[in-house]
Amino acid sequence: MRLALAWIAVALLAAPAAAGESHDDAALQHLDVGVAAYHAGDYAAARREFEAARRLVPDKANPYRWLGLTEVQLGDCTQALLAFETFLKLVPPGDERVPEVTRLRDQCERTPRAPPAAAPPSPSPSPSPSPSPSPSPSSPSPVAPPS
Repeated sequence: MRLALAWIAVALLAAPAAAGESHDDAALQHLDVGVAAYHAGDYAAARREFEAARRLVPDKANPYRWLGLTEVQLGDCTQALLAFETFLKLVPPGDERVPEVTRLRDQCERTPRAPPAAAPPSPSPSPSPSPSPSPSPSSPSPVAPPS
């Protein structure tokens, strides 16, 4: 029993380093799949992969860059701007990717944004007229459509 507990303790102590490496590896895999989806024009799939990579390595810049590029393709400049700003905070000013991101960020800032979509109207509580043979005295009579 003590031997089993010792192995568990060793495994738990080694887990943080291995978990960090596995997060990086998993994030890279999500980035690779996302880049392939992006180049194939499947921007929704690319977004899912880049979001997964971002969740795994929120302190790394590249997922934010790819998210921004993808959001531009999807027409969502608001989300693209958020991703680009985060990317720019995480990289040094001389990074070779900065000019591309800055150009797209500036383009998004000049793009007029559509007003937020209004919530769909809630269904009215009044029931639709039923085709009953004779209306009951307490219910309103159905209104005939205009001719």
